[in-house]
Amino acid sequence: MSNQDKMLEVLKAAVGFSSAEVSVNGPQLRVLARVQKENARRWLDLAKKLKILERASPWTMDLSKMYFLLGDDDEAQLVYGWRMILKSEDLEEACKSIMHRAKSTKKRRAQVTEMALPGGARNRNSYGHGKGASGTSSEKDSGPAMEYFRRT
Repeated sequence: MSNQDKMLEVLKAAVGFSSAEVSVNGPQLRVLARVQKENARRWLDLAKKLKILERASPWTMDLSKMYFLLGDDDEAQLVYGWRMILKSEDLEEACKSIMHRAKSTKKRRAQVTEMALPGGARNRNSYGHGKGASGTSSEKDSGPAMEYFRRT
């Protein structure tokens, strides 16, 4: 298996970059891929890291969205895929460095969704004075930290 194939497998495992079309023409690798919505943020994070890596590398990479119509009639849906064009005199080595960067990408943890606690009253943080939090009743009641900020 070539480094190009390995790189595509690593990209798919790391950020869901699922290749649809792959072609090699001399020193150029061209990939059209799909990234699911739930992986979009991870893909963009990796894309940024790859563009930073490109600055110090002998290869160049173009990342762009390619739009096309899905369907043959007037009701065809406009969709896009990610196009990656990698140019290098040594494609195997370029793919290897991209693979290494993609492998070092940390998987994101699930995002926490805020939700009400079971049995918690809707106004549990309100103390009958309105919105809940309130300022101190006088400047004398504030702690040493507030006194520090008043002096500066």
